[in-house]
Amino acid sequence: HYPLRRQRQMCIRDRLMPAVTIKGMVDVVIALKLVPVFVETDPDTFCFCMDDLQFKITSRTVAALVTPLFGLVPNVEAMTTILKEKELFVIVDFSQCLNGRYKAKLVCSYGDAAVYSSSSIKTLDTLGGGIVVTNSSVVNDKLKRFQTNLIEPGRVRLIGKAWTNLMRNLATQSFVFSCLTFYFIRILGLLKKDSALRMTGIRSREALEELPEVWFEKYTSIQAEIGLKEIFKVDAMDRKRVRLAEKIKSTLSNVRFPLTTSESNNVYWQLVVVVDDAIAMQGELALQGVDSATSSLELVATLEYASNGDEFPVATNLYNNGLILPCYPDMKEDEEKRLFAALRN
Repeated sequence: HYPLRRQRQMCIRDRLMPAVTIKGMVDVVIALKLVPVFVETDPDTFCFCMDDLQFKITSRTVAALVTPLFGLVPNVEAMTTILKEKELFVIVDFSQCLNGRYKAKLVCSYGDAAVYSSSSIKTLDTLGGGIVVTNSSVVNDKLKRFQTNLIEPGRVRLIGKAWTNLMRNLATQSFVFSCLTFYFIRILGLLKKDSALRMTGIRSREALEELPEVWFEKYTSIQAEIGLKEIFKVDAMDRKRVRLAEKIKSTLSNVRFPLTTSESNNVYWQLVVVVDDAIAMQGELALQGVDSATSSLELVATLEYASNGDEFPVATNLYNNGLILPCYPDMKEDEEKRLFAALRN
């Protein structure tokens, strides 16, 4: 039986991916009959730890998913160079890093293909759907053929998403948030601390028996119109958010923010700082009128159906204690002052 067992082992193909990302990425990898291999997080970029990345590449590795998180740009050039030298297929997930650049080159241009999820609360939100970019004519042709086989979308679902976005936007308007939403979150925090801590609540960690049909719906003309209208606003919003993030970082010298690199042009989709105790810190900030949360990304390296038992201390600490601070383009001056005062304390 030894030759047969060895042949089965040779058929196993690995895909490198971050220890912290959305759970759906793991479900897709498993659906494609690949084995997810998780890479430890770098504390200065929140992307791949370069040493662990090189260690995890084996003869079974066929692909890698590079994910710049929170609008932070790592040395994506070095990462993709290592991966391509090993002849791996490289996908860059720039869903949280639209317009992020390394050496003035968009991060989405470093992989064989790059994907963007234009879902709710993203920089470019088109009621779901997504974007794939590639410089490969072969990949482009395959994507076009795949696209023709997608199913017709459910209009009722799109209306539901639009309604959800409307309610979310209303709830986060300055006046409504300060008078109602903020206190609702505080009450929720008293009742369900873990759920209130996560930006969009706690999500299921169970394996999917099959990929949802909605993941294979066509992108509608309505979504395209929304995207074409909103995309022209992205640059201006980025500039405002980056200016605010840099102001916060320079003012609060006692707070350790991620460093990234001198060649990184970060867009700070979310301004994240790792603290000693996220629950305690969130409570202290709330008492001073400042809302904060941890990311709703999942610590996928510990999913029961995908984990191989390895430990990921940096990723675990980021997942548990990485706190998202207010850093949005239309932040008012009094909100800024309140944030600075709270963080100095």
